[in-house]
Order: sequence, then structure tokens, then C-alpha cells
Amino acid sequence: MNDIVFRKGALPLLEKGIYFSAARHRVLTNNVANIDTPFYKVQDLPQEEFRDLLHRSIESRDKRTVRLFDFEESSSIRERRNGDLDVSVVPSDLPGILRHSENNVNPEREATKLVRNAGLHNMLTQLIAQEFNLLDAAVRERPTA
Repeated sequence: MNDIVFRKGALPLLEKGIYFSAARHRVLTNNVANIDTPFYKVQDLPQEEFRDLLHRSIESRDKRTVRLFDFEESSSIRERRNGDLDVSVVPSDLPGILRHSENNVNPEREATKLVRNAGLHNMLTQLIAQEFNLLDAAVRERPTA
């Protein structure tokens, strides 16, 4: 019952987005780190599947009387006990140029994905900070600007 405040509103959505973007960042940096590894194939996380799961979780929350957020899982995206996500890595849906070493890492494409993912992560952290500032203002009973 103590966590009811954190399972309503935008907080759980932002939290899941931060977990997903952090996990994706690790996968994308691994791609860059393996740029010269023979036979390495680019990997990513299932972004569309994650968005679909969030959408379904929001829809099911909105149909309840008490609008608590419970994350729906799939075979490749599961919630851990601590709230973090366990996401299965999948081959990238964007084919890279296959080199003689049979490595398909495209450094420009991976850099672009990293920058976009970092921007998303930064935006989510700013939004969650604003949510906590609003919560803090409500607890302290002071007006927000």
C-alpha cells in the first residue's frame, strides 16, 4: 500500500522508459565496441514491442476503478522484482553493410541511435524529476511555479 503513489500517474511509465533506454544504451554501446569483431551482428532491443506493452498497460490501467499501473510482460520483456526490466536482445531490424569479416556494424547508424536514445533518456529523467518536484510540493503544501 505504501507504493500506491508511485503506481499511479506518469511515474511508472517514465520509470519503465528509463529502464528500457538504459538497457538499450548498453546494447548499442556493445555494438560500437564490437565494430572490428569478426562475424559480429548488430543487436538492439524490441522497441515496438516495448511501446505496445506500455500501451496495453496504460489501457488496462485506465479501465480500473483504482488506476494503478501494472506492467504487462511478454516473452522477451519481463519485469524484475526491483521494477527494472529484463529485456531480450534481438538482431537489429536495420541491416548493416556486411564487410569481409562478416561484421555488419555501421558506426554512423549506431552513433545516431545512441544520440537519439540518450536524448530520450535525458528527457525521461527530466520528466521524472518534474514529477517528483510536484509530489514534493504537494507533500510540503507549497505552490508550484
